[in-house]
This record gives sequence, C-alpha cells and structure tokens, in this order.
Amino acid sequence: MQKIHGIISINKPFGVTSTQVVREIKRHSKQNKVGHSGTLDPTAEGVLPICIGQATKVVENIMQFKKEYIGTIRFGISTDTFDSAGKIVKVSEINNISEKKIENTLKNFLGDIQQTPPLFSALKNNGKRLYHIARSGKSIKLTPRDVYVKKITLLEWKPPNAKIFVQCGKGFYMRSLAQDLGEILNTGAHLSYLIRNSVGPFKIDNSISLSNAVDCFKKNNWHKNILNPDFALQNIQHTILNEIDEKKIKTGQKILITATIENFESENFIKAYNSKEDFLGILSKDSEKGLWKPYKVFTLDQ
Repeated sequence: MQKIHGIISINKPFGVTSTQVVREIKRHSKQNKVGHSGTLDPTAEGVLPICIGQATKVVENIMQFKKEYIGTIRFGISTDTFDSAGKIVKVSEINNISEKKIENTLKNFLGDIQQTPPLFSALKNNGKRLYHIARSGKSIKLTPRDVYVKKITLLEWKPPNAKIFVQCGKGFYMRSLAQDLGEILNTGAHLSYLIRNSVGPFKIDNSISLSNAVDCFKKNNWHKNILNPDFALQNIQHTILNEIDEKKIKTGQKILITATIENFESENFIKAYNSKEDFLGILSKDSEKGLWKPYKVFTLDQ
C-alpha cells in the first residue's frame, strides 16, 4: 500500500482503548507511523483524531484544541476510578441535591481552575503510568494541574443523574469533575457515561466508526476519509512561497518574508504553501525581524 500522510477522525466505540484504535488503524493501513492526539478513556466514546505518516507531526497542535463533552454524572455512588468501570467505594443519599444546587456548584469549575487527575489514568509519575501504580495498590499524592473550562452547563437533571455539557482545554478530566462534584455536594458521584463531541475542527458528525475505517483500508478505499495534515492547523495564518524559498525551507534554511511582515507581527508560527497550494510545512518566527525558519517540514508526495 502507498504511503499515507493524513488524519482520520474516528468515532471511538465504548469499551475500546485509544491504543487499540491506533493498533487497528496501523495494522490495516499498513503504515509505520500512526498515533492518536489525546487519550479517550475506554468507557468513553466519541471523537478521536488518528494521525498517520507525516501527519503525526501535528499531534501536538490537535492536543491544544478545545474539546466538547457531554457526560452523565451519577450522584450517590463513588468509585475508585471515578467512572462506572471502577469498584464502588461509597454509597450515599442524594436527598439534599437539587437542580439549582448543581447549577450553582458548576460555576466553581468555570475559567482557569486547578484539577487533580484520577489515579486511574494514563498520566505518568516518575516514568510509570498512574493506572499501573493504582493497580499495584500503592498510594501516591497527586498534584493538582492547571486546566481551563470555557463553558459548563447542566443540560438535564433526572435524579440521580445529571447530564452536563463541557467545553474545555487540554488536560481536563470529566471523571475528576464528577468526583469533585460529588465531594462538594457531599453525596459522592461518578461519571457513568461520556461522549466527546468535538476536538477543535474534528466533529462527531464527520467522524467514522472504527469498523468502517478498517473496512476502508482493507478495500483500499481510504482516500475520502483522510484529511490533510493542515486541516489541524486552521487557526494558523498562511503564506505562499516562491520556488527559491520552497527549496530553502526543505533544506532547513531561513527565509525572509517581507510582503506580509505586518500581518504576521503577532504570530509565532505560520503555514507555508507553494504556488500550487501544496502544503509545505510550519515556519517559526526567527529572532531577526522578517526571518522565518522551518519548524516542521512536510514532504507529502513521498
């Protein structure tokens, strides 16, 4: 099979790990470089962009996008994993909870906040995955992390379940939100259902199932589902290079962009295309005014 350089947006099914999705895509696409752009828990479903070939160079860009989730939080029951897959550690009455109380409490989670991640997670501590540490029975103190929540809304309250919409930045855990809500309201809670509706420009309506993706690769009919790497760079300005500058960036040389210096004054990175509108790469601003250097170069015809 020919080399593939692009992104396929998978609607990850419940019960499958993000690593398993990568493994399946890698196996059936027969490509060496395949990676996901942010773990989605096995008990969650929804948008999981998978980068193939040189598109793996934009993984970090995708991870910076805002995400949108809809989660169902079950009050009255706490688990050790903060979701429905874990062991029940506490059962409480929920008589004191009201829709208004939940809405008022959610206001505490808006904006720049600190959040402690779940112990059962793919994060690392001294090189070891936290879930490995948790399963070994060891106890460690986790440090809260800075996260950002742009929007959080109670969509529905049907005791004991609250359906909540969240738009957030990188590193936010819906499971921790459930755990924290349960503690604040003194009832305990866990995340019983989660779907990720979007990761930046990657929307669930434009994502395909894992089984359909596998089928497309088997039939060598994958082209219609593969997005170009620059699809993940929609928030970055672009410039068109002449042939001389194109050759320079391909050999790691700096180039001078004079015609549109003012337009890029506040930018640290820009996208570069040639006159045929082929995507060439990402340029980073040099310390000398007007100069830009290759940051990530793409040779998508190889």
